[in-house]
Amino acid sequence: MLYNPTMSVLQFLFIGFGLGVKHAFEADHVAAVSTFSARTHSFKKSILTGIVWGVGHTIVLLVAGLVVLLFKVRIPDHVSVILEFGVGIMLVFLGIRTLRIKDEIHAHSHNHEGGIKHTHQHLHTREPRGYLSTFIVGSIHGLAGSGSFMLIFLSNIQKLLTGLTYILIFGLGSIGAMALMSFVISIPVVVGSKSHNKVERYIRMLSGLISTLLGLYIMYEIGLVEQGF
Repeated sequence: MLYNPTMSVLQFLFIGFGLGVKHAFEADHVAAVSTFSARTHSFKKSILTGIVWGVGHTIVLLVAGLVVLLFKVRIPDHVSVILEFGVGIMLVFLGIRTLRIKDEIHAHSHNHEGGIKHTHQHLHTREPRGYLSTFIVGSIHGLAGSGSFMLIFLSNIQKLLTGLTYILIFGLGSIGAMALMSFVISIPVVVGSKSHNKVERYIRMLSGLISTLLGLYIMYEIGLVEQGF
């Protein structure tokens, strides 16, 4: 949908927010974030993972959008293709890295009545340290997929403030949606791992496998089907 000057401000912002939410739920975005959320042992950290992804995503779009709005630059089709292919490579990397993660054994001891000491062993995945990787992944995603389409949309907007407002609203939609998605993905990890030691491993393996296969599919689709390499 191209920008229409007669469109009300509320309609304009609603569309921007809705497209931001839709953008966050794209398969490659969910697959990438799942490789982080499947290793998170708390809901708070999981939600922060989604938020950081969205912030990185939005910052890159703000910078690129500012260039588009100020200099009326159009993103060439071949650049969008390269960015999409790069996302495929990134997904394969994230997937293989997740599949190769080894579990750590933790022992928890407690005393029963009569002074009998009992020890439980649990398998846990080492949690991601910090959020830099998530931020970088969100930044890379910012210019691929419908993110690049949004930049084309911006080229039809004449006012700088209107365009920047649109990016921010689009970004808020992406941040909120990805925080929710990251939280949902972490539910079986946080809850299930407390009752079954291997639940966490199964979910992590599944997310790594999906990320790897999706990345390979994107690379195949762009490199062989669309470009004929």
